[in-house]
Amino acid sequence: DRTNVLVRGWLEIEYLNNEHVLFAFRPSANTATIVLTVVLLLVLYLASREWLAGHHRQVVALLLVCAGALSNIIDRVTTGGVVDFISVPWWSVFNIADMMIVGGVAVLLWWSVFANSNKMR
Repeated sequence: DRTNVLVRGWLEIEYLNNEHVLFAFRPSANTATIVLTVVLLLVLYLASREWLAGHHRQVVALLLVCAGALSNIIDRVTTGGVVDFISVPWWSVFNIADMMIVGGVAVLLWWSVFANSNKMR
């Protein structure tokens, strides 16, 4: 058994080599790498435009997304899948890179929906 229970029913450490990309979609390794690389390059382009426009806080969120995506690409290329290890039994198994991606997207959404653009600059 490769599971260590930290908080019963809430948090476990479990090794999982996840070959799926999103919602159990399982493309070939080459397809996944190409798509993820294109997405990463697009996010880096957006980050550079935001930085030049003086929106430094948004760039930090975009860089979180990039770092998480790059980590997952490296895992996918070196192991054929993404190594997930944080298990929430009632939800899913994920990794720190996934947390960075979700966190970066959440911050971007929050800023775009709730933040006054004058206060955020």
